[in-house]
Amino acid sequence: MPTNQLGRRALKKMIVMIISALATVKYNFKMAKTKRLAERNKDQKAEIVLWNDIWSVVNIPWALQHDFAKYRAITYIPKVEEAYDRYYSFLLNLDTKSETLSIPDDKQFLLILYHTPMALYIKKTNSRTHTVDISDLIYLRNFAGYYDIRKIDIDTETNKLTFFTKNNEKINSEHPLYHVAKIHATVCLTYFSPGIGHSWVHFDFPCVVSAICYNMLPNGSVLHKILTTHTRFTLAINNQALRVQQATNNHNNWKGKLDPIKPFPVTADTFVFSNSRRVLDFYKKCGEFHCPPTFNEDIPYCKILMLYYHEIRKFIESIKEDIEKNLLADFITELNKYFPVVNEFDPYDVLATFIWQACIAHPTDHFTYYQAMKSCGSTVAIKRVLDCSPESTINDIIDPMYLAKFKNFLEIFVQFNYFPEFNNSMANLTYDFSNPKLLEKEKAFTSNLHALETKLIQEGALLCPLSRMAQSICF
Repeated sequence: MPTNQLGRRALKKMIVMIISALATVKYNFKMAKTKRLAERNKDQKAEIVLWNDIWSVVNIPWALQHDFAKYRAITYIPKVEEAYDRYYSFLLNLDTKSETLSIPDDKQFLLILYHTPMALYIKKTNSRTHTVDISDLIYLRNFAGYYDIRKIDIDTETNKLTFFTKNNEKINSEHPLYHVAKIHATVCLTYFSPGIGHSWVHFDFPCVVSAICYNMLPNGSVLHKILTTHTRFTLAINNQALRVQQATNNHNNWKGKLDPIKPFPVTADTFVFSNSRRVLDFYKKCGEFHCPPTFNEDIPYCKILMLYYHEIRKFIESIKEDIEKNLLADFITELNKYFPVVNEFDPYDVLATFIWQACIAHPTDHFTYYQAMKSCGSTVAIKRVLDCSPESTINDIIDPMYLAKFKNFLEIFVQFNYFPEFNNSMANLTYDFSNPKLLEKEKAFTSNLHALETKLIQEGALLCPLSRMAQSICF
């Protein structure tokens, strides 16, 4: 092995060791601090405020911060170490394997559209056309790459794709730039899902439900046992996403280039703006928020998600008489202060919708996105504008630095990595009931979920296994 390569390997090893040591020190300090402050502030409430036009909890109660540090933050440390190891192998030219990237063929691309969270943005525009509108990308103020696609049409009879550029140029399979447009479209989808499309799942409604559950519902009540299972860690992880922003606050300086886990070519302000805009549209402006959800079940992704909703709703119906009616009424009254439309829905539909959103829609978005982006070797930044040569290969167009960063993002923030001593997957669901009748109903519910999973596996339609579904929005 050449001497200079030995030196680079030694440098990488030293960097990873330093990062590992710093992460451990920082974690231990956080654990001690949050534990101390949680003990001093036992009566602290989760105060709901309007932040960047969405409901949020800015000052997370110390008890919740400690809980998150103990059971969730610790799961990120080994993943961050692996990220530094991979990224500095790339930066220091230690990767001997040359990566072969491939453009998704039309069949793979359709899978990305119909079997990932992008499916929620497919609209029927006429009898034979589905349209994916990603025009919200116009609001991105990014400093690397080009988000040149604004809309995708699918001919539902022939499965042919047509891409529309920001200049409204139409690019179909006969166009010389078709394969280049498809690369650009894949990159657009790669950013759109986590940067815009996934935001309604995470923010606003889940934050308010989590805060009300923490502030109002007495421990030991059936309603608290149900909701606390599906709200645990949510306020803390959303605070990480919106305000700590370990993955999203990229300033395009030397520090940003050395950081292996900031793949988005945007600053914190831009990331928050694109997320809050979509949240406002979903919950307040466009009438998309409904209990039960009203996504188009003609789309396979939506249809499969709703199969889980029906199982959750049956479970809620089975324990309806056990849920404290006065507590539920107070809960709905408080929730209605932030979402006035809630009064129009059956309160049991509201419960079922929140649970479905937290433990089914959220992890399925993550898992299907992870699988799709791993399979197509995607990235969130592209280094050539769409009018580059038709002979351009994917390696000419994809930015290798952002590809390396994006791979780390997938492993750290998109994967559900649970703490071995605390498995909070849906495969391990329990509500801490003590009443024998409630335990029987819980057992019937979990059995039905496993039966549904088996059925979907047999049909080749499973989107996400229960073992990869977190019980709450916690990653």
